Amino acid sequence: MRPRPDFFIAGALKCGTTSLFIYLRAHPAVFMPANKEPNYFCSDLPADLRVGTLAEYEALFSTAPPHALTGEASVFYLYSKVAIGQIMAHNVKAKIIIVLRNPIEATRSMHAFRWNNHLEDVGDFEQAWSGSPWLREQGRRCSCNRFPVQVPVSRNLLGARRGV
Repeated sequence: MRPRPDFFIAGALKCGTTSLFIYLRAHPAVFMPANKEPNYFCSDLPADLRVGTLAEYEALFSTAPPHALTGEASVFYLYSKVAIGQIMAHNVKAKIIIVLRNPIEATRSMHAFRWNNHLEDVGDFEQAWSGSPWLREQGRRCSCNRFPVQVPVSRNLLGARRGV
């Protein structure tokens, strides 16, 4: 039996990973588990954010048709320092899709999400953005998309030959 999944969506927050997950999950030749964010390969993140064991992870794909392409989407693979390497150790042939978006638009979207979910105390994006740099660094002010940091780490782990 081949290692599963065949591909991973490791895009940044508020960059369309959920939409891509939904579109691919609807395709008859693709199997995506119902659990969109298993985060199994993020062993450097808190345990409550991820599927705990390999058996639990493999069970997510147990109902996949034999010839279907299998995939999963966990945005934190892009943020994790170990996930890409662990994915490659699990399945060296796996494809990794990194979904990005204009960082300003992604940040506006994250601000709106945080405001609507009562996680942000400043409703106006411009005011929230111009708030204290210390608060931004602590994740309280729109600091979720650091593409210049995240993407080169993934590129180095995967290598330019993989089309990153």
